[in-house]
Amino acid sequence: MAADNTSRAAVLRTMLFFGMVIYFGYSLAFQNTEELKYQITQEVNASRSIISNDRWKSVIANSEATLNWLVHDYKLIDYLNTILIPDTKKPARGINIVAEKFTSINYTMAKNIPLLLYQSIFRWNLILGWLIVFLPYLFAMLADGMYQWKLKRYV
Repeated sequence: MAADNTSRAAVLRTMLFFGMVIYFGYSLAFQNTEELKYQITQEVNASRSIISNDRWKSVIANSEATLNWLVHDYKLIDYLNTILIPDTKKPARGINIVAEKFTSINYTMAKNIPLLLYQSIFRWNLILGWLIVFLPYLFAMLADGMYQWKLKRYV
């Protein structure tokens, strides 16, 4: 019986993992940039209602600072654009004309990567903020669990 549950859980986790990878691929390569921008804006605005205004402003400031650091200091987006967007200085001939028709995915990726990068940084800063808030509670739960375990074991 236990083997059935573990294999079922493994299949469920695998399906969930592949679903998330497929959704990430869709968001990266095929989703409309304006739609993605709207979703991220909604997520940022929705997070304002769950945390305090000071903490929300610090999360936004940290997210923007990290993104600017990656974009300006490391020139990450410029580097990705040189890889994704084809060189327009060379004229396309023959099969290259057909190949360039399929580069619209590359243009979508070049527009969506900074948005997804900001979304990831924003979510990470939110998680860190909640971790700081709930760290004392987490320590209290761990200590209580340890004391309960010791009482059950030695009494």
